[in-house]
Amino acid sequence: MGAISGPVKSPSKFPSARLSVEMLKNLSSSFSKKEIEDLVSKGPSVSPNQKYLSGDETESVGRLARVSLHAEKIFGDHDKAAHWLRKPSRALDQQAPIDLLHSEIGAQIVIDLLNQLAYGMFI
Repeated sequence: MGAISGPVKSPSKFPSARLSVEMLKNLSSSFSKKEIEDLVSKGPSVSPNQKYLSGDETESVGRLARVSLHAEKIFGDHDKAAHWLRKPSRALDQQAPIDLLHSEIGAQIVIDLLNQLAYGMFI
């Protein structure tokens, strides 16, 4: 059997995966500063000297980017995807999909809804 040889590092020895603040600038072409701040930070905004986002901020930015890219793939157009993410949906009890992106569960609901649209399911 192929056993792993050598010392195994504890998880605390690995650097945490964090995104740079530059990623926020990339999202600002699609989302307003307020939309990004509402999703990303529950506390004070990112400071001008800050180079990396916190772990929670990184998860939020990654979630927003992932869902946004999936919406663009489904709609085939950046502007249509951005409009859909902001528009209240009957399938979401009149909430806008972007409003569900505060959690991974909410993001998965939005992705599932996008997939239903892609496959022509009535929602």
